[in-house]
Amino acid sequence: DLATIIYTSGTTGMPKGVMLTHNNLQASAKDWIDLNAAHIPENAVDLHWLPLSHAFGTGAIMLGNVLGWQSYFANPNNVMSKFQQVQPHIFLSVPAYWEKLYLQIQAEGGNKPAFEKVTGGSLTFGLSGGAGLKKEIKEGFQQMGLLIIEGYGLTECSPTLTMNRFDQYNFDSVGVVYPSVELKLANDGEILARGPNVFSGYYKNDKATQEAFTPDGWFKTGDVGQWLEGDFLKIIDRKKEI
Repeated sequence: DLATIIYTSGTTGMPKGVMLTHNNLQASAKDWIDLNAAHIPENAVDLHWLPLSHAFGTGAIMLGNVLGWQSYFANPNNVMSKFQQVQPHIFLSVPAYWEKLYLQIQAEGGNKPAFEKVTGGSLTFGLSGGAGLKKEIKEGFQQMGLLIIEGYGLTECSPTLTMNRFDQYNFDSVGVVYPSVELKLANDGEILARGPNVFSGYYKNDKATQEAFTPDGWFKTGDVGQWLEGDFLKIIDRKKEI
């Protein structure tokens, strides 16, 4: 029932092989689709540059297969020059590229016409993950008509744990918990996760697997969080240095 092994840099030492099952991936995908599919237009076009060696990139391609969008492949060096040619409806990215896009739009005037010119005129669904996107960038895009959904997760969680939603978002947070996921904060604030999307272990590394879970079976993310009003999670620190 193993679907893939994705190697993660982890915090220290040798990379660890995260074993993800079909059930893990399907659980995470179902939550994503339940929250977001209604906001993606039919026959949508996606501009994809995320590496397929990472869970974010793999997940984006699998979602496209399920939802039927067409992905144009780019790479980190040329993706910014592809917007006007491809005219994507969808862009899933890490913050650095949202920041580049925002600066290009500002250089063109920083308004709705500038947004449409730089992005190709069709961009309606944006998602940022992998690290925190600056609040002023999210607010700036929203003023131009694009709500960038931001999520949080780890490879071990297939990968998503929380996500802002179109009808429930807070730009100071990484969103609310996925429908099938349980989260709680340990006494020291560490975010603990449980659910069908959470992996069962590292490939041929029982010691690391044992260290990754609490005695009663919660996955230890290594991130420190706090709850904001309305069930929003905010990441405030990293427990272990990467």
